[in-house]
Amino acid sequence: MGDERVERVFAEVGDIDLLVANAHRAAERCHERGYEAAFHYHGGTYVETPREIDRFAERMDASLIGFCFDSGHSAFGGGDPVAFLDTYGELVSHVHLKDVDGAVLARLRGGEIASFADAVRARLFTELGNGILDLRGVLARLGETGYDGWLMVEQDSSWLPPSEASAISNRVLRYALRSVAT
Repeated sequence: MGDERVERVFAEVGDIDLLVANAHRAAERCHERGYEAAFHYHGGTYVETPREIDRFAERMDASLIGFCFDSGHSAFGGGDPVAFLDTYGELVSHVHLKDVDGAVLARLRGGEIASFADAVRARLFTELGNGILDLRGVLARLGETGYDGWLMVEQDSSWLPPSEASAISNRVLRYALRSVAT
């Protein structure tokens, strides 16, 4: 989760420009087939932290590709999901909503949990409303930017059966949407 890793890897593969060029090529192929492309930054990859997202955004062609905003990966990467939307909200073309268990994240950052994969197995991503996500703030910012697409609730893992975890997140999201709309 550190910039040193990214700097080393990008030096080995030729720079972030190669990643952006490949993303553009993929986006062009999507557009040829009538699909909109969105770049999904993600924990455990080379575009994870706010600095890495900024580096990608500085080089990307917004007429070709937007961002898949992921609230959980924004927080995991050390950013603030609402701040991401303040900066890049108008470039968001797809949304993944997930909450982050702050205690698991602290254990990962403190070295008690060794990797992103181990953190996911420890239930890093939790049901909406059970973590540190400012869901109302995220929804308000999305509304302010004019986003009118789907809100995909992602549940990577849970201690609960999938149907229960989904039901919890669904109820929390519906309540938050009502409270933001009033």
